[in-house]
Amino acid sequence: MEPGAGKGVVRLSPAAARLVGVEAREEEQLEFLGGSSSLPFSETCSVICVLAGSRNRRVQEAALQTLRSMTPDNLAEFLSDPQLHPRFLELIARVHAGDPVVAELVVWHPAVTDSTRKALEGAPADSLIGEAESEGDEEAQLTEFGIPESEIDPVQFRTAYQQVQQLGIGDKIKMALTGNKEWRTVLIKETIKPICCSVLKNPRITESEILTIARSSVQYDDIIRIICANREWLKKYPIRKALVENHRTPLPVALKLLATLGEKDLASLGKSKNISSVIATQARKMALTKRS
Repeated sequence: MEPGAGKGVVRLSPAAARLVGVEAREEEQLEFLGGSSSLPFSETCSVICVLAGSRNRRVQEAALQTLRSMTPDNLAEFLSDPQLHPRFLELIARVHAGDPVVAELVVWHPAVTDSTRKALEGAPADSLIGEAESEGDEEAQLTEFGIPESEIDPVQFRTAYQQVQQLGIGDKIKMALTGNKEWRTVLIKETIKPICCSVLKNPRITESEILTIARSSVQYDDIIRIICANREWLKKYPIRKALVENHRTPLPVALKLLATLGEKDLASLGKSKNISSVIATQARKMALTKRS
């Protein structure tokens, strides 16, 4: 069985499943594809992918056009879900054939099939859409993409926390490196060091997330060490202050960062009982020096 073959079920909330069901109205589907979705972003993308295989030509063309208009950043958020249907990955690879960023996201997805991966890794950029020379030919090839109704499971939308319970260590590390903010928030709390440390290597992580982590009671010193080694993050005053206050920060580093703080914060730290006595004493001395 190919990787991802056992994950051939599209799990949608009842509201989303209604949009792709046999009783769904064309007008409602076209309105949805026009941008009127109130569904969570990932589920919106799932519905678009299902509708790309619609037997209704107008709906299918609208869905394909919507997929073509999605940027790599949009797709990255959608592709951060490890439980995607393998056909979604094939469809995205076809529609965005030639985009190296999208190809990389698809190739490393845990649900990608061998055939899709091989096509992306070893074939020309347009291999997934065959010899098609026009947009119309491409759409003709995608007409049979449709997901059987038996593979659409109308369950409540699952959060990243619910999904992560089903993943092995390898897949958790992949999601830590590529997942969206929801995944990063869940995986930074993992008890296995390589998983939570991988979150900090995610290129999409924001400075506000780093500040939250620096202020928290992390499980491993390595997490704080990674933050301390990043010069860009250390340029931010709130992050430096949070690291000084975090008991996981190595003392020599904390003292070095302490010297960059303002008089008001030094005075406050000098009175604090929540930090080491060494840092508090040094903060008082620095505060007095700045006043004189």
